[in-house]
Amino acid sequence: MSGEAHLRSALRWLDLVIHREIVRLRASYQLSLDEFRGLYVGDAQVDALVRGAAGAPDAAGIEAAAARARAARDLLPADSPFAHLAREYGLSMLEQDILLVALAPDIAPKYATLYAYLNNDVTRTAANPDLIARLAAASPDARRDVLAAVTCDAPLLAHGLLRGTAAPDQQQPWMNAGLRPHRALPAYLMGLGYAEANDAVSNFARARLPDPQGLGAGVRERLHQTQRAWSHDAPRAPVWVLHGRDETLRAAAAAALCRMFDMDLLRLDLAALPRGGDDLAAALRDALMRQRLIDACLEIVGIERTCDVEGRPGPEAAALMRLLRGARRPVFIGCDAPAPIIEIARGLHLIPVDIPSLDLDGRAQAWTQALEARGLSASRHAIGLVAGGFPLMDEQIQRAAQALADEQPDDAAPEVPQARITAAARSASDQSIARLAQRMAERYTWDDLVLPAPATRRLREIVHAVRDRHLVFGEWGLARRAGGHGLRVLFAGPSGTGKTMAAATIAREVGVDIYRIDISQTVSKYIGETEKNLDRVFCAAEHANAVLFFDEADSLFGKRSEVKDAHDRYSNIETAYLLQRIEDYDGVVFLASNLSRNIDNAFSRRLNFVVDFPLPDRHGRERLWRVMLANGVPVAADVDFAFLAAQFPLSGGDIRNVTLEAAFLAARSQERRVTMKSVVVALGREIVKQGRVPSPAEFKHHHALVVENA
Repeated sequence: MSGEAHLRSALRWLDLVIHREIVRLRASYQLSLDEFRGLYVGDAQVDALVRGAAGAPDAAGIEAAAARARAARDLLPADSPFAHLAREYGLSMLEQDILLVALAPDIAPKYATLYAYLNNDVTRTAANPDLIARLAAASPDARRDVLAAVTCDAPLLAHGLLRGTAAPDQQQPWMNAGLRPHRALPAYLMGLGYAEANDAVSNFARARLPDPQGLGAGVRERLHQTQRAWSHDAPRAPVWVLHGRDETLRAAAAAALCRMFDMDLLRLDLAALPRGGDDLAAALRDALMRQRLIDACLEIVGIERTCDVEGRPGPEAAALMRLLRGARRPVFIGCDAPAPIIEIARGLHLIPVDIPSLDLDGRAQAWTQALEARGLSASRHAIGLVAGGFPLMDEQIQRAAQALADEQPDDAAPEVPQARITAAARSASDQSIARLAQRMAERYTWDDLVLPAPATRRLREIVHAVRDRHLVFGEWGLARRAGGHGLRVLFAGPSGTGKTMAAATIAREVGVDIYRIDISQTVSKYIGETEKNLDRVFCAAEHANAVLFFDEADSLFGKRSEVKDAHDRYSNIETAYLLQRIEDYDGVVFLASNLSRNIDNAFSRRLNFVVDFPLPDRHGRERLWRVMLANGVPVAADVDFAFLAAQFPLSGGDIRNVTLEAAFLAARSQERRVTMKSVVVALGREIVKQGRVPSPAEFKHHHALVVENA
């Protein structure tokens, strides 16, 4: 027998009690024979609807038939939807009667007509407490029990099986307020499944569960251990907190648990729901009901939307945790960090499971599989470099591989060059850091750097260290002794000696983005705000796989001072926090300072590389002059580069400023060329800008030009 047939068999009782109520009302003249009663629902129409419901027309015969029909409900198959619902929620026979009364208009249209007739109002086609009491109460003494079962705290309404039809702001007597079943129940009880559409809920049958790839052996063992924490006959189910940065791996862990329990999976995405009101709580109530009716596990994602900007859970999160106390099937909550959930989950059986991100081998395997799935390939060397240089999550790797497949020419070979893979990995990285820091241009090359040979050699060693750090820290296990996987590099030297250019060159060489931290936007006069700003920067940088560049680093990393007042104490706290945070950061950090001795000693001990950037010597300055005025700049033959380099001990930044102003002077001259005159005039102005007076000893025979154009 189908679910619909089972339900109609159960409704046989309702037909009889409706007939009984009509007979009772007519016998007491509470219903007249006016054919216009209920505006247009006539007695003849009602008689036709209830004809044959009872074996005998008298009240006693109808009562006996109703009792037999009610008792026959116990004979319904145990696997029928109605029997499963009653068993799952522990509904008494009276509560089943009430549910049938409220449910009937959604099953057959005739009940809406009959209810309008009995309510003496054609617009009131839903059951209400008064009508339910008249139909479900076998005696006047039972009326109180019926009314108690339809209060808001009673199981039928508390579990969401019944809901009021009136809007909260509508004033209506409680006895006349309509009650309807949950919108998904009619189809479910008719054997059509849980057919309610909800964009925030996805249903994965056992056969369609995501393949739990990428989960390490340790995670799988931990999941197997926690499987024993729940059984089907348990009155409550635990809540698994699957925490980790990689959302795809968290979903894989949830799928693995579902396979262990041999259950389907429901996924509720809180981020897909509108903000405000009771939408989140209502969606979770519906999901918990659906979970119980179809016997599935429930995975909740997007829990972060219930937290504020600082990650603290709000009232919505606490309300959701309270609802989960009534869960009867396993619930999985996916989140980045478990602390906010544990903080508010009082009274819940929580099982935290750490889901670590892919390691180097896991990322390489994910890249290989993602490319092969799209008909592409890459060399082991290329995959190794991108896996080591970009600690991407599985979903980001899939997105990058899809971008490569979309851009692959039809006639191209399936093997993708390393440069394209690197570019795709950069694009797939999280770019939220762009709101907190400024991305630096990476237009410089090694030819642009004019440094002593030892400094250049040290910079190239840093490039290899960035590329090989996952081998050294990971496979060789030195991360434990080195304090993590991060690299901290200090560039020390006067302004204009190429520190920023060197950092950008290294980032370009290893194929990653580099972001300059704006100190003015980071440091705050309010206590604790600087730490919060820095934490947001580091968290965003971790997700973006980016290199951080702190210019004028001594303003943040300066030496801690003796505490003389509250200002000193909080300044030292900021420095101590930054010391801890930069050590925990697993990426690459460049610090630039004019004076390395101003850096706090605790920072200095944690630096992996220190590179000194001296002012260029005579040969270096001459090369800088020539480089700055190369690449298409029209230069007159009278420009004496040797004289400029010998007479003026300038930094590279100073030379850049001079050549730029000389170019502007040349652009508005008749010759349209950079001449010695334009260079000397620009040089004199640069010296004045630095607070010095151009002297004849420096400019020699060009001093007159400086005086003339001052």
